[in-house]
Amino acid sequence: MLLLAVVVAAAAWMIWHMWSIPLRAVPVQAVPAAAVVKSETPTPVTATSGVSSSFPAKSKPKLPFDEKSVMMPPEVRQEFDLACEVLGRAFTSGSSVALEECVRHPEVTMPRVRALPASRGVLPVIPLEIGPKFGVTGELLLTTLRLNDGSHRPVVMERKDGSYLLDWESLTGWCEASFTELLTRPSGKTVLLRAQCSQSSAKAPFGAEKGTALVLSHPAERSSLSAFAPESLLQATAVGKALATAHDTPFTLRVMADTEHAAHGWVRVVDVVCTGWVTDK
Repeated sequence: MLLLAVVVAAAAWMIWHMWSIPLRAVPVQAVPAAAVVKSETPTPVTATSGVSSSFPAKSKPKLPFDEKSVMMPPEVRQEFDLACEVLGRAFTSGSSVALEECVRHPEVTMPRVRALPASRGVLPVIPLEIGPKFGVTGELLLTTLRLNDGSHRPVVMERKDGSYLLDWESLTGWCEASFTELLTRPSGKTVLLRAQCSQSSAKAPFGAEKGTALVLSHPAERSSLSAFAPESLLQATAVGKALATAHDTPFTLRVMADTEHAAHGWVRVVDVVCTGWVTDK
């Protein structure tokens, strides 16, 4: 599926840190070569518009810029408008029915939405502020949504049947368990986590086993989580090697917490699913 192309490190790094690659006459802003991790999957090419949309529900987005001055291709503007319309329906109606019509996998996503604690929900400012940077490549659109705490969260949408569908899991950073649940109720089972990952100088309590200590953070968590990634896991794949050198980089992981190590505040990384938070898991 084309959407999974966005999980490669280049795409994840670009949308999280708001870099861009030019399309046509859009001003160039290059991505440092050191920041791009090579992958076997293709890298999406994004185009920046330098525009933003702030609009109430049921109104057409009005863009505060001169389109000619930024030389935005008309087809790119149309895609942006369409995505804005979908996000408007999803977040300003206050209806779960409206959201269900706007997500990629409603049969999977909606039970997660209903079970999500309010503290982990995404609350955008109203009227919505979308952008100002976004990218279009094939069936994908990448942009940002301003939240009511002033931060900006990456948004990935997939074009399907003439409209766009929201990847809700990556927007909210959905996880199978919170950091607190992992440490206070260790099950020994693997748990899917979306987190910002960085190397740590802490000494992991895993004996003589070689590996890398990591510190995991999440926008909805009040504190960080310590994790240990075995060297054998990190060296097995390109995405594993990227995790070994991560610095505040988004990854989707599978981790395991057992009673012994959870008591010391540690979990073990058992799988590096992808860079970024976009995955069908």
